[in-house]
Amino acid sequence: MEDGKTLNYIKDTLKNAPKDWINLTTHRLDIYDESQAKNQFLIQFEALFQKGLLDTASLGGLPTAFDYIRLGHPLSCILEWYVGQKMNLNSNNVICFSSKTMPLLAVLRKNSLEGKSTQINYSGKLPDALDIESLKTIYGYDFELNKVAASTDVSKSLDISIFISQNERIPFTQLNESIDFLIHVDESLGSIIMVNNHQNEEYISEIQHVRRRETIEPPPPPPSLLRLLSQSHLRALVPAAWGRCRIRSIRASSKIWRWLSARRRAGACRPGHESGPGR
Repeated sequence: MEDGKTLNYIKDTLKNAPKDWINLTTHRLDIYDESQAKNQFLIQFEALFQKGLLDTASLGGLPTAFDYIRLGHPLSCILEWYVGQKMNLNSNNVICFSSKTMPLLAVLRKNSLEGKSTQINYSGKLPDALDIESLKTIYGYDFELNKVAASTDVSKSLDISIFISQNERIPFTQLNESIDFLIHVDESLGSIIMVNNHQNEEYISEIQHVRRRETIEPPPPPPSLLRLLSQSHLRALVPAAWGRCRIRSIRASSKIWRWLSARRRAGACRPGHESGPGR
């Protein structure tokens, strides 16, 4: 894959992206095949890439990327596709989160249920959002921390080995065979987990379940792709709708909270028995 060609194609795709890619909050049933999930979307997206087609109509005709039934879901799939190409991984082995900790929690939970020990490797420092003490005392997860100079220094000593990267850029290097999962953390955008080695692919559905069903974060917004391209002037392409959506969510939550607080102060309802607006 020619990297320059691919990056230019992604850049032009962002320019021509259908409005529904950003604004639509659910999936279109007329272009939806549940059994294919995001695979069908990426297969046809890559076919457009090979043909050099990137007009809005062609992009708009792509099937629904079912794994991401939230704002910006096709963009996350494209990001995963690119990372997979660079890391020589199937795109299914790359999963984006807006959370910086949930990918790690997903792996730790599966390991806990199966009685597997976990080695968490890192360089520099661990993410500030990661509460090591709570993971051990509240969740009861069994793991050891191992600080290394770089991912190449990781030597697997337990059942499962994880490496946490906090570089400014995604470390596009061949994964050390001693690393089962690489989690790249971006302090402002979230994280990407990469599943290494064939025997670990059984984790993919578990991680996807957590991403889809047990988190409230949307997938990474367009800035993830723009940072990937390392072209700051492209940030102007980020649709204002993304920011407006977050503001609307905050305002709606605040409005409901104020309404419930007022009802409680008035003694009109008991906590847990509210019948709020729209219910």
